[in-house]
Amino acid sequence: MENLTVSDRTQCLKIKLKPEKTEYAIAWIKNLYKQLEEVKQVLSNEGIIVESIFME
Repeated sequence: MENLTVSDRTQCLKIKLKPEKTEYAIAWIKNLYKQLEEVKQVLSNEGIIVESIFME
């Protein structure tokens, strides 16, 4: 396993969804889980170690 270091490119974004887009966003997130291996590969190729989505 390679050594991991903290990047200076760390970001934390809070994006307010329009009320009529909430269900679409939830469906999109569920779709990511259906393609989890592909998503992991894409994130890894981009150098992304952790990607998190939180909904209030």
